[in-house]
Amino acid sequence: MKTLLFLLFPILFYSQTSFKNLDSAAFITQIDAIIKTTGTNYKFVKYDTFQTSKILVFGNPDKVDDEMIFFYQTYQSMEDKNLGLLGVKQWDFTSVRGNYQNLFSIWKKFIDPDGNKEAISKQGYKSKNGYLFRMVSSPEWLIRF
Repeated sequence: MKTLLFLLFPILFYSQTSFKNLDSAAFITQIDAIIKTTGTNYKFVKYDTFQTSKILVFGNPDKVDDEMIFFYQTYQSMEDKNLGLLGVKQWDFTSVRGNYQNLFSIWKKFIDPDGNKEAISKQGYKSKNGYLFRMVSSPEWLIRF
């Protein structure tokens, strides 16, 4: 039984992608992994806020109107003000917005390896395991985590 768990651990570990309850290092690593998946050389442009979300904007230096926007929230996990516990700061991705081609590569790698590029584009949305991939206005799409 221990041998079976040992052999399955790498599969279970690498197939689980988390977009919630991340520490700062995991949050940065996840952004880097997502951007690399697109094959586009996005560079950090600015930090902003929108309603209750914080925003990181990355731009493509080779194409001025090509941006990838990450929406996220932070909170203190295990905070208990009554007990004087400050908790640990955690990051949650709420969504990412960008062009269809780049977001589809993210959808396919992290959420739905069997996703059909043409079918999703034609339908205008797709949901799987609590994630939503939908068109905002062509060619801009959004993945909600």
